[in-house]
Amino acid sequence: MPSKKKNTKTAVNEFDEDYRRKRERNNQAVKKSREKTKQNTIETHQRVEKLRVENKVLENEITNLKKKLKLLKELFIAQAKAKNTSAAELKDIIGSDTESEDDKQMEEDDEDDDDD
Repeated sequence: MPSKKKNTKTAVNEFDEDYRRKRERNNQAVKKSREKTKQNTIETHQRVEKLRVENKVLENEITNLKKKLKLLKELFIAQAKAKNTSAAELKDIIGSDTESEDDKQMEEDDEDDDDD
């Protein structure tokens, strides 16, 4: 049975100073690369969290602005109705390109007023 003896040339290379330096440099490079990857991951998670918070703030602002717009439209429509302004004239004044629920309601109210 052949012996399981290590190749003496390989054994000598493992202890060679040049080999040790290369291994140490490689180990340091791997460690540096892993640390950089870990830091990038942490920074990305922090940025995602910051953007989530910012997005939530902006969504709340949109909601509040929509409520204000609705209130202002209602006030405007009430004022216009008090002055007997027609639905078509109101549409021209508001300048809306799309017909909203308020516009539909205003037209229905205007039609009801015309019936009287």
